Amino acid sequence: SNTLRKIETRVSGLSPRPSSWGGTASTTICTSPSAGAISSPSSCGTPRGGSRKKYIDHRVTTNIGQNSHALPRNALDQFVKQPGLILLQFPELCRGLTFYAWWLEILGPFLAFVPWKTAQIRILIVAAFWALHAGFGICLRLGPFPFIMMVAWVPFLPGLFWDRLRLPYTASASAGKSGRWMSHALTQAFAMFCLVYVTFWNLRTTDYERMAGLFPSWVNPFGYLLRLDQHWALFAPKPLTDDGWLVLDATLADGSQVDLLRNGQQVSYEKPRLISAEYPDYKWQKLEINLYLAQFQSVRLPFSSYWVRKWNESKDPSQQVTSWRLNYMKEKTLLHHYAVKPQKIELWKSSATLGTEAKKL
Repeated sequence: SNTLRKIETRVSGLSPRPSSWGGTASTTICTSPSAGAISSPSSCGTPRGGSRKKYIDHRVTTNIGQNSHALPRNALDQFVKQPGLILLQFPELCRGLTFYAWWLEILGPFLAFVPWKTAQIRILIVAAFWALHAGFGICLRLGPFPFIMMVAWVPFLPGLFWDRLRLPYTASASAGKSGRWMSHALTQAFAMFCLVYVTFWNLRTTDYERMAGLFPSWVNPFGYLLRLDQHWALFAPKPLTDDGWLVLDATLADGSQVDLLRNGQQVSYEKPRLISAEYPDYKWQKLEINLYLAQFQSVRLPFSSYWVRKWNESKDPSQQVTSWRLNYMKEKTLLHHYAVKPQKIELWKSSATLGTEAKKL
């Protein structure tokens, strides 16, 4: 339907396709350009395809027939990798993968305990989750998370799988007998109870007031005892609504300005083509993403001082840093027809005498 297509386009980050929707499409957009992501409206006119994102200064309204919706935005630039940007150009495929991930994560854990053809079904479920997490790792920079989750599914592989591998190992008869308790009805019932317990715990985290009646807090000790208690913070319970990038603007003794986070390149507040590729590794990525948060403000000075010291160690006196500012370019994703240019926020700056820093929120 047209409604589903509008929703799909809104989340995919692609420009509208009036020919496939039917009706008329008119857009009035005034932008200031910046390197970035997928959609590219013209300076003042209708959307056109491209590989760079534009930032909108004013309200944007795109009329499709009698309806209007927001210009699509992307709030995962700190994580998305080049394959993810390429995949974004195929909205129908993205939509199908979204349904795949949604239903797999809902039904997959339960299907792993189906008593009919358990071995075959578990092999399929494990393969499906491996594919899911491999896709996450290919499209998003998530550190070791995809690999850890793939390893977590290994214990669900049945004996049939290992037998097919023909590993040079022969189980003893006693070992076979000692494992019979796993197929006992009580064991299976306990496993199912734990699975339902974990499911309701997760449901309660989405709406505590509504779910507390079905899953009250007095059942928590059982989860704490067996470490079944759940806490999920990866893009949940709500997706990110903003992201951004850091600029360490340093003034040198000769009066020039360089960005210490980008090997001394000329300072630019334009959006990098691929933010996730700028982090040296996963730990630096995590650190730089968290620096904007208020609870990590005590780390801003040591972070900046490290890069200043590293720069000064290899430069002659005329290239020494005399002052610096740590700025965060915040790019917010808004609903209801609004999108804004990235906002420069000063996180910290050096005082007039380098070495004594003054906090600047």
